Amino acid sequence: MLTKTKGIVLQRTKYADTGLIIKIFTKEHGNVSFFVKNSFSKKSKFSNALFAPLSLLELNFDYRKKSSLQYFKEVTTYYQYSSIPFNLSKNLIFIFYTELISKLLYETSEDEELFTCIEKQLIELDTTEVIRPDIHLIFMYELSRKLGFEPINNYDENNCYFSITNAQFARDFINNEDLLSKEASYYLQQIIIFYQNQENITLPSKNVRNELLQGLIKYYLIHNEHIKSIDSFSILSNIFK
Repeated sequence: MLTKTKGIVLQRTKYADTGLIIKIFTKEHGNVSFFVKNSFSKKSKFSNALFAPLSLLELNFDYRKKSSLQYFKEVTTYYQYSSIPFNLSKNLIFIFYTELISKLLYETSEDEELFTCIEKQLIELDTTEVIRPDIHLIFMYELSRKLGFEPINNYDENNCYFSITNAQFARDFINNEDLLSKEASYYLQQIIIFYQNQENITLPSKNVRNELLQGLIKYYLIHNEHIKSIDSFSILSNIFK
């Protein structure tokens, strides 16, 4: 079936001396793997440079559902990142997004809503002039929601400590790694409300933002089977002052 669709590059793996296997999250078919031969040759129709992680591509190919590898007819970039490669803060966030998305979307079927969400966040990161200090935290919550393992929003004046293991706010605070502080828990609740209603967020201190980042990393490790580690998260701790 001849297919024309958008795609987000998740991973590229060198095959033999000159070939590439490219895993792409497509808008119409979910994850699809492609084989490109002679991709490192100057005469190649599909240059290796096209397939950088999280590249936004327009794909034209003959989709064969039972085949493990597909073959491109045409590939073009439909959005070229203009500021991310030259802005250190954006580039570090982009590296974090790359690891997060590639691991979360290890096996993903067709999901146009998820595709649109990720596409929107990538373009927003590239086009925004002033980076929100919590842009990555909002994105992490949004991804957890789209993938069905979001925190339960039962926050109130009594349940005001977020339990990472139980995925909901708890009544009593016990000083251990499972519970976020009252400040970080309230901040998470604000992010949930912001996502749902676009209400303003009162930005807390950098320490509270970092606590929530570390808490969400643990949350992902516990509640998503495809995430075994997130190695790039530490680079975010020192970006925002």
